[in-house]
Amino acid sequence: MTQKSSLKPLSPNRHRNTYWQRARGYFHAAEHHLVPVTSRELPRAVGAFPLVITYQKSGPILQALLGMDSGRSAFVDSRGRWRGGGMFLPT
Repeated sequence: MTQKSSLKPLSPNRHRNTYWQRARGYFHAAEHHLVPVTSRELPRAVGAFPLVITYQKSGPILQALLGMDSGRSAFVDSRGRWRGGGMFLPT
């Protein structure tokens, strides 16, 4: 390996001000009408969403259809709540 890795081990000194904060709602998903589905998610996703195949330069991609309008998910309401009830939530 000729390039220096950008991965760094966790360090109390270097990462003392770094933390993970739980998302406050699903606003991050509100603007996605299509999301990729992994092979691991497929068994649960197939019963929860319509699945479509889109074609990119890299090849076909299996995706869950979350809304009919580009850039708008039908599963996230205006308050950032997931409207799918107990349904599967894609990663």
